[in-house]
Amino acid sequence: MALARRVLAVLGSLFSAVGGRIDRVPIRLKLALTFAGMMIVLFGVLSLLLYIQFAAGLDAGIKSSLETRAADLSAVASESDKTLYAHPQLPEGSGGFAQIVNPQGRVLASTPDLGDRSLLSASELARAAQGRVDVNQGERVQLLAYRPQRAATNVLVVGVSTAERDSALASLQRLLFIGGPIALLIACFAGYVVAARALGPVETMRRRAARLCGFGSDERLPVPPARDEIHRLGETLNEMLARLEDVVERGRAFVAGASHELRTPLTILQLELDEALSGDRSDEELRDAIGSAREEVRRLTSLAEDLLVIAQSDHQRLPIISERFEVHRAMRVIAERYSHVGQAGHTVNVEPENEVFIEADVARLDQALSNMVHNALRFGEGPVGMRATKRDGLVELHVLDRGPGFSPEFLPHAFERFSRADPARSRGGTGLGLAIVRAIAEAHGGRAEAENRAGGGAHVWLTLPVVVDGTRLSGPAEPAGAVDGAGAIP
Repeated sequence: MALARRVLAVLGSLFSAVGGRIDRVPIRLKLALTFAGMMIVLFGVLSLLLYIQFAAGLDAGIKSSLETRAADLSAVASESDKTLYAHPQLPEGSGGFAQIVNPQGRVLASTPDLGDRSLLSASELARAAQGRVDVNQGERVQLLAYRPQRAATNVLVVGVSTAERDSALASLQRLLFIGGPIALLIACFAGYVVAARALGPVETMRRRAARLCGFGSDERLPVPPARDEIHRLGETLNEMLARLEDVVERGRAFVAGASHELRTPLTILQLELDEALSGDRSDEELRDAIGSAREEVRRLTSLAEDLLVIAQSDHQRLPIISERFEVHRAMRVIAERYSHVGQAGHTVNVEPENEVFIEADVARLDQALSNMVHNALRFGEGPVGMRATKRDGLVELHVLDRGPGFSPEFLPHAFERFSRADPARSRGGTGLGLAIVRAIAEAHGGRAEAENRAGGGAHVWLTLPVVVDGTRLSGPAEPAGAVDGAGAIP
């Protein structure tokens, strides 16, 4: 048992070493070696079967010729000894010879050049007298001996040389053992070439990928026309490149937008501090400068918080702390908050509805709704309405206003970061409000949408599942604009 375990351990280590070396072999060489191994096994089996079948065919032909020759001489062998003595020479056959031997082993008749010596030994003659006997004498003679008739006492012996058979088998052996390896080498080389051609598209894609110096171009990996695994690999890699390019472009736009937004308040803050340190300003002017600097710091803090939300949403790490609350109560808190900052006629109203409960992050939804209300107060006209409805397991949070609404060219980009309806990018905002709204909606497993109302004004709403961290009840939401019916904001 100990010896067996030692042998198994040695074999295991040997296989591990061979496997480690094979892992370092190039894939096209692996394919060629695998093809070569399979060809060697198949060729060996087929060669063996061919040799056996060919030899059996030759033996069957020899046996048939002996049977035919014996049938031709049966009548002669049945004649009396006196007649055979009178005509001791048998007719020659094609490549064969024959003898007629009496039970004592004396040759009564034979084909020329055989002489008087019997082809059969005493034991073989005794067995031939009892029945049909096949005898191999040496490597080049095949004999058939038997009594042609039951009444006859003599034994007919017919034979044929197997030289041609042996020569044919030797030629086949030379063909298999000399031509076979050459054919195998050619087949293995062809297998290597086929493997190289099959992997050619992969090498082409690799060279193209090595030339790709960065993102920002539409260059993609070449895809072979055959609809195979390599074609699908190329398509998948090109889709991945497109997604990576989109991520990089969004990152560049994010950095560029953040830099632009940070530059203005930092420049103003530096100017205010420089003026405050000039030394020739009154206390009132210093207080104004400090107040302005404080306002810019507040704006920078708010911008940093907004950028953090966007960055966390990009990495799908926006924290959500769910709790159950009634939506209209949260809306009324927001309406009360903005009632002190609205202009004349810019009031925020919460439309009365049945109680709507949701399990979500209160602080995040407060931020999203506040951004929506802030945009409505800033760019809309007249009162701003807030409404919460529940349809088919989904909660919709609507903010509506009156006024010009979104411009048609801006509406498709309303939720993109740093997007503004004002191309001049005034200091009135960062362009992140609605982007944060969408990020918060997606973090809750919902979506954010916007449209222009038929009677004028903007309509922005969130569609959220009732439960965020538990089982989400989902279903189709009402069509956009459904809240513009009876009871909508006038």
